[in-house]
Amino acid sequence: MRTIRGLFIILTSAFLFNACESTGLKGAGEDEKDSGTDATAGADADSDTDSDADSDNDSDSDSDSDGGSNTCDPPCDPGEDCNEDNVCVCGDGPACEDDEECIDGECIGPCNDGVDNDGDGWTDDDDPDCPDDAEDGFGDTECNDNVDNDEDGFTDSEDPECDAAEGDEMLGTGGCVDVCVYGGEEDGTGRICELWQPSTGTWEEMDDGDGFLETRARLYNAWLQKYMEPAGGVMSAYYSDDTLSEVILYGNDRDSAIWTGTYLASESLRYMTDGHPEALEHVNRTVKVLHRWFNISGDPGYLARYVAPADSPEMIQKIFDPGEYENHRDVKFENEFWHWKGHTSRDQYQGPLLGYSLAYEATDDEDVREMIRDDVVELVEQLMSVQKQTIALSVINFLPTPLVLPAVELDFQYTVFAPSESSSNSPEIVIDVDDLEGITINGFQEFYPDLSAPLKQIPALSAMFPIPRASSSIMLNSFFLVALQVTEGVDNYEDRRDAIKTFYEANVGDWLKISRQWTYDNVCGSKYYGVHIAFEPVYNMGRLEYGSVRREVIRRNVILNRMWKNGVEDHKNVFFAFVHAAVPPDGLDVSSVVSTHVEQLEQFPQAPLVPVDVDLTGQYTEDPECSGLAQEAVDVGIRVVKDVMWQRHPWYLTGDAQPTHTLTGLDYMMAYWLGRYHGFIDKDDPVQCLRWH
Repeated sequence: MRTIRGLFIILTSAFLFNACESTGLKGAGEDEKDSGTDATAGADADSDTDSDADSDNDSDSDSDSDGGSNTCDPPCDPGEDCNEDNVCVCGDGPACEDDEECIDGECIGPCNDGVDNDGDGWTDDDDPDCPDDAEDGFGDTECNDNVDNDEDGFTDSEDPECDAAEGDEMLGTGGCVDVCVYGGEEDGTGRICELWQPSTGTWEEMDDGDGFLETRARLYNAWLQKYMEPAGGVMSAYYSDDTLSEVILYGNDRDSAIWTGTYLASESLRYMTDGHPEALEHVNRTVKVLHRWFNISGDPGYLARYVAPADSPEMIQKIFDPGEYENHRDVKFENEFWHWKGHTSRDQYQGPLLGYSLAYEATDDEDVREMIRDDVVELVEQLMSVQKQTIALSVINFLPTPLVLPAVELDFQYTVFAPSESSSNSPEIVIDVDDLEGITINGFQEFYPDLSAPLKQIPALSAMFPIPRASSSIMLNSFFLVALQVTEGVDNYEDRRDAIKTFYEANVGDWLKISRQWTYDNVCGSKYYGVHIAFEPVYNMGRLEYGSVRREVIRRNVILNRMWKNGVEDHKNVFFAFVHAAVPPDGLDVSSVVSTHVEQLEQFPQAPLVPVDVDLTGQYTEDPECSGLAQEAVDVGIRVVKDVMWQRHPWYLTGDAQPTHTLTGLDYMMAYWLGRYHGFIDKDDPVQCLRWH
């Protein structure tokens, strides 16, 4: 044992001695002077190599402009340079952090290397960890927690709703807004549109009962888009049976233009109120539909009642009976063939102009805005122009026998012409002096504020008394205001806008004088739809007028005094009430009007809207002067429903069931979203939204 230990000591001593010799280390007490000369000579001899080696080992050195060198201690990392201040830099910036590498003068690290370093599906700036310059794995948001929170089969970045890591797997980053139509199926995924409640993180049944007014609007929207919007136009629907699952016929097709435009207005208000993406998609889609309707005839400013592809299904083909004079079949337009329905009356324009004005405010799609601008400007320019036309004219109820006049050449203004709509290829007029608000015309549509203006050009009628028409004046006024709205500040429209504004300023005074003569004189509710026709354009008129004095005249003298107080104040008509309350004259408190009519809207039947048997003879007193009608307006919740509620009078005592017929529910949606937009109605609580499930 001692022998082994001694041998170990001898070998260790020999190893240490040899190591000291090879490295130049001195033993204890060795004379440093004896080795100094050799060390100096060695340094001189190796100065070209050893000094470089020493500098590489001990510090980072670069040559300076004077032939010297910059020295950084500690040495710079690969790719970095040592500047004249002996500081490491990467390109034009400071040295890189410990987890970064200097590549081509730029610090590259986990948050700018284009790599998902932590495997959470989010890369670089999209990763919520990157404000801290590191990708550190999953976080605590639904789009970055490695959990399929909404049970749709997609997790985090793979989920279509997760457009950012900070988002909600159900709601994305856009908040609780509707992205789909209830009951719809998403293309390619099989997901169904259902109601989501973020406060509980649960899918909910659609309850459109008390307190869920927005859900009621959602259900009406779903019914309309699924069953009552063929080829983009709004109509009622008839079904094979009361399960309401198979449409066999459409109704109200001749009124499709006014209701499609009104639906556009409702959807625009919905988007501007709550920002629902699905509403905006529908707005843009519907503008394109109406743009086609404004242009398919080839006549400037002439609106079709309805248009559909020529190869449409049988149910739509039934709308275009070839035996009806107003139906135009197999018309080529934009390289496709279409059917279109004409003989368009003034009322049909009111929905599209109302919808166009609100859609122009709602959308930021410039192509869609240009479609609106093109249609509206073309319409008002047509109304401004004076055109000489040969007219076939007859007058009834003016003399004991009909007055038939030979064709006569007249100068026409405020008129849109469509010669193809006339059997003689020339405009035709039949005037009933007992009904001056409505005349039978073929081949054109007029909007004269005073109908006597063109007729006085006929020698036999030169002494005709004025025929002022308040509704036409309201229409004209609103049309021109919309034209000024959609051309304001638009390049290439300056001259046209100036001409429109000059014409408007020259004529608006006369239009307002006639508008102030508006009177409710419908006997026993007859032709009540004419009231609705005036209320749609007067909303734009009241909100778009830019002159403060004229605006007050419109709101106080026309809407408040004539149309509301002396017209429909006690009709329990929610749409009329909300139009009045939305544009009140200065200083008027409309809170009681609003609250009363919100209560009426809350009674509106739940979707779908199917006419039911109604007998109110024991509940309401019959009007002695109007057989079968009540003396006071029937509450909305038990009212007879025959059509869009706001355009039918509110005094029916009885009504028959139509279990296989659904009405659009557009009356509810338009009133609801108008009320929401103007703050008359609160949003449903709790907040819910339609998402893909």
